[in-house]
This record gives sequence, structure tokens and C-alpha cells, in this order.
Amino acid sequence: MNTPCPLCRTLISHTDLHEELNQTVKTCFPKVYHGRQLNFKKAQCAKWSLPSGRKCFRTFW
Repeated sequence: MNTPCPLCRTLISHTDLHEELNQTVKTCFPKVYHGRQLNFKKAQCAKWSLPSGRKCFRTFW
């Protein structure tokens, strides 16, 4: 399944979570990360799967 980018409409062929970036953001900005993570979990889009993803998106960054 190829999903278009909402900004530029280019097809997104695959997605990967960047673990190192995720950990860096968690370490450097713990309050902001936690707050955004809570807001994201409450949003409907948290249940949507990513393009070519096997499971739902579980973290904000």
C-alpha cells in the first residue's frame, strides 16, 4: 500500500522508526516528549497503521 504524503503528495513506499533519534529526543526533552506522547495516544490517528507498516505507530517521534 503506497500512501501519499499529506504535504507534497509524493508516495510513501516504506517507513521506519529511527531508534537513535527517538532516544535522543526522549533524553534531551523528557517533559515535551511525554506530553506529546500522551496527546498522540488520545488522538484517533494513533490507531492508524503506517504505510507498509506491520503494526500501529506506538510512539510520537
